[in-house]
Amino acid sequence: MWAAYFLPKWITSHDEASGKSAERYKSAMRVVGETGSLNSISSSTESIKRQNQIANRRIIFGSLTLSFVVIGALCALGVFPTLILLIPTTAFAIYIVNVRRQLIAAQLQGRRVRAFEKILTATVITEPVARVTFSSRVDFVAENNEHWIPLIERTDTAGVIVIPKDGPTWQPTSVPRPTYTTAAKAIPSNRIIDLTIPGVWSTSHQIEGEGDLLPSRDELFDQELEENAAINKFGAVNE
Repeated sequence: MWAAYFLPKWITSHDEASGKSAERYKSAMRVVGETGSLNSISSSTESIKRQNQIANRRIIFGSLTLSFVVIGALCALGVFPTLILLIPTTAFAIYIVNVRRQLIAAQLQGRRVRAFEKILTATVITEPVARVTFSSRVDFVAENNEHWIPLIERTDTAGVIVIPKDGPTWQPTSVPRPTYTTAAKAIPSNRIIDLTIPGVWSTSHQIEGEGDLLPSRDELFDQELEENAAINKFGAVNE
């Protein structure tokens, strides 16, 4: 496990100490000076990174395999217990997971780069006139020339029909009249107030009002019958 963790770090430090990083930088600058184009620079740098990554993977895989073989041989001889074999196996597992993550990240990066290239290489129409077809141009010309055509010779485009001067006249549709125009008028009742003789109209009006307030004979008879029935009922109950 410790070997899988410290080995890549040791490889990078060894490359820096040996001057390989400076050589890679010089080669990259040489490629930039020779080509002078961005596409070639990106492709060359990507290829160099890929080669370095593959070389690092080979070194790590070889070291892990060698450590596994050596530890297995020592365990077979009885120098180390069998549980020591878990160290290289866990290192192999960590290595496989790390490589898998790098591959997935590289695939995602490639997809993003391809999508970005498609966006950059897509044709953008800056002039909207280039999209106009021949039929739309004909319609545009016809609309502009419409005010020069007489109303009778124009085609019906909005649902309005223009009748020629010598043609048949327009006949309206008969609609029944509403009820309030045909109904009989209400006759208001005229109230006559005689003020020639003072006090006559007021006394007659007062008598009429009192007569309306007094009960009629039928009402008195019904009331008397109800009282007699109540007396008979309560008297029978008391007895």
